[in-house]
Amino acid sequence: MIIDRSEIDKYKDGLETFHCVVCGEAISDERIARKAVTCREEHAIVLKSARRKKRTVTRCRMCNRPSTPEELELFKAWRRSLPAEQRTILKAKSVNRPKRERGRPRLTEEEKLQRAEKLRLAKAGKKEDAPSMSPAAD
Repeated sequence: MIIDRSEIDKYKDGLETFHCVVCGEAISDERIARKAVTCREEHAIVLKSARRKKRTVTRCRMCNRPSTPEELELFKAWRRSLPAEQRTILKAKSVNRPKRERGRPRLTEEEKLQRAEKLRLAKAGKKEDAPSMSPAAD
């Protein structure tokens, strides 16, 4: 949501100045209008990264279950202890899951040809029934 310029002017009277949460510099009017809490985009990325790291300490970033740094280190040590073949299998299982089929089932080539033939015949039948609008037919 974007704030109106009149609302920004209320705060510009010296009553309140908005400062970046990363470096403490004043935030520009354009960024205030976008409800930004940082003075530049780079600081927004830094803030996002810091929030992500803080969340990772208490929650697993994959499944969002409670996790502690000790549990994470145990998991990493276990994964490193596996042979290379098993590690690649684990990665492949988590990354290359089959996608769920959505919508209509796929047609075979024969079914596609049958539908195309029906459509062609239906169009040919409509052309014969419809009155001609061309000047040559008059």
